Amino acid sequence: MEYNFKDFAKFPLSFEVSSADAFYGSSFLGGEYTRIHFFWHYLANKILTIVCNIVINLNLNDKEAGYKDIRTNKILDLDLRENLFGIEPEITIKLAKKIVNFLRF
Repeated sequence: MEYNFKDFAKFPLSFEVSSADAFYGSSFLGGEYTRIHFFWHYLANKILTIVCNIVINLNLNDKEAGYKDIRTNKILDLDLRENLFGIEPEITIKLAKKIVNFLRF
């Protein structure tokens, strides 16, 4: 319950205008309003995002963003095991591996 559910109404109709499998929000790019972050939370988030980007060879801006929009068939196909905060990198890494593997062919 960290985010306001009403914010989802502000999302663009992402899947209606794109063939992408997932969309990640960002706490850092701005928008209608920008949340103020504690410095150490900001730094930890950036480090975790950079490490994840190294592992998956993509350029995400904010892996820890609470707003993610992922096609149902893609998320159900991930065989997720984590049930705590480790779910963030698990989703991102497994999704990226499937997408990157798909794009290689």
